[in-house]
Amino acid sequence: FECLGTGTRVTQMLVGIDGLAVVTARDGHAHHCLQALGGRGLTLAQLRWIFTNWHDDALAQDKNGGVNLESVIPNDNKNGVKEWSDLSELCAEAPINIYGA
Repeated sequence: FECLGTGTRVTQMLVGIDGLAVVTARDGHAHHCLQALGGRGLTLAQLRWIFTNWHDDALAQDKNGGVNLESVIPNDNKNGVKEWSDLSELCAEAPINIYGA
């Protein structure tokens, strides 16, 4: 989809039965990170890691399907702060801010 008159492209992804919108500011850390990742967007596992309030160990060992954190956050510096740089060394070491969650 493309927003009329803005040239902004919107991609719809089925994440679950609840709605989720991930919005980034143009020229912000998130925008630059997603561009550095090839503009392909985030994987479901990355979204799960970003939006969960679970500790990484619990997320990785979930009996209903854990997350392979080595593939999701290969650049994690283990400081306990979710940062864009955790996703890739190409991204800024800036916190991932969640609003409305």
